[in-house]
Amino acid sequence: MAITAIGVDDGVVRKSEAAALVGAAMISVLVFPLLALRLRARESDVTPHLPQAPATEAW
Repeated sequence: MAITAIGVDDGVVRKSEAAALVGAAMISVLVFPLLALRLRARESDVTPHLPQAPATEAW
């Protein structure tokens, strides 16, 4: 957000472009982690459970 404010102050970026950049950043911060969690959950449902080796007693 700060970089867009600097761009607007310097006249390099229009306010509408700055708003679009900030909005896109907010969407990516909110959506991508949720998408990653869903993909990770789906991936863990697909992996087969391997049989555990029998436990050995410690001496």
